[in-house]
Amino acid sequence: MILLAFFLVRPAWFTRDADDHSLQVPADRHFVKTLAGSGHADGVWLTDNSPSTSYLVTLPADSGRSQTRLHLAGTSQIPDNSTVFLSVSMDGQQVFNNKLAPGDTEIETYIDVPEQIAADGQVRVQIRADGTRHDETCTPDHSAGLQIHLDPDSLVEAALDQPIHTVRDAVVSWDRNVTIALIDQASNGSLLPRKWVSRSPGQATRSPSRRTCPNRMDAAPSWSVRTAH
Repeated sequence: MILLAFFLVRPAWFTRDADDHSLQVPADRHFVKTLAGSGHADGVWLTDNSPSTSYLVTLPADSGRSQTRLHLAGTSQIPDNSTVFLSVSMDGQQVFNNKLAPGDTEIETYIDVPEQIAADGQVRVQIRADGTRHDETCTPDHSAGLQIHLDPDSLVEAALDQPIHTVRDAVVSWDRNVTIALIDQASNGSLLPRKWVSRSPGQATRSPSRRTCPNRMDAAPSWSVRTAH
């Protein structure tokens, strides 16, 4: 009887997959900002010549957050005679430092964003690789020969207390490139699509279509713009 009652009270303890790293919130309370959405469509490469990258993430301000974290996913190629560390700093404070295994390996790690860093609603994420070759070759160049690729779906995510419901929170949830649907109404009541194509940040050109379309949202034209965050 005790075991049955325990199962009924907390069934999730028995049904949740041990490999499930999700935040366990509904989709409308799950904030996500990927590397791709921050402007890195192909992800990021870290090498000896370019060992670090940084980007700014703006978080929802009006929905509240119970947990905020960084999910790094990717691959690394480290020579056997090199030692390489991957570190993450947020707003200049190091929050993660890990030695990478030699060879070709996968990167998959979750790093909590400290509440005092996320409190102001913005997080500057810096990811850096530091390494050296430690063989006995007499050469001034001890570059590690590292290659690290961070997948474009690496992300900062947050569990929100309530769904996004304000304009400013909706804006920060957009990717860097967004599409806005616009509709013209002809004199006969039909809808005329207008297609807008972004030429540069903050600018767009208009290209009217020759055909009419029915009163359906999926038939609406688009306006591609580049957001500032």
